[in-house]
Parts: sequence; structure tokens; C-alpha cells
Amino acid sequence: MDNVNVNDRQGKIDERFKPTYDKLCEVLNQLEKLSITQAWSLRETDLYDYQRRLDKIDESRINGNFEDQSGVKADLHTQRV
Repeated sequence: MDNVNVNDRQGKIDERFKPTYDKLCEVLNQLEKLSITQAWSLRETDLYDYQRRLDKIDESRINGNFEDQSGVKADLHTQRV
């Protein structure tokens, strides 16, 4: 997706980073569901697994950037979505 205008993407994620995006969306959806169904009974320990999953994704960055299998950094659009 080199030199692709942001408007041309229409919100689509670069396929190289789609697995990471999907993991983040999964965590977000699960947390939103928890906040609706169990907001009053949530404890810090209930959130530990989610924090670990997010930490693992964050640790996959190299110098603050996500990189694909070839070591090519994600472009600005992919990082911001």
C-alpha cells in the first residue's frame, strides 16, 4: 500500500497489520461488553488478562513502530487507525 492516499483507503487496514488490528478490536469489543454487563462488579484482577494481551501487542513494536515480517514500518495511517 505504498503511496496510497488516505482517502483511497476508505478506512481499510493494510493487510500486513490486519492480524494486530483484529486482536486490538477483539480486546476492545470484549472490554465494551464487560463494561455493559459487569461494570459494577469488575475487579482489577478481572482486567489482568486484557492488560497482558495489550502489553504483548505493545511489546511487538520496534522503536515505537509496528513492523511487518520484512521489517517495513507501518505507515502513519496504519499507526493512527
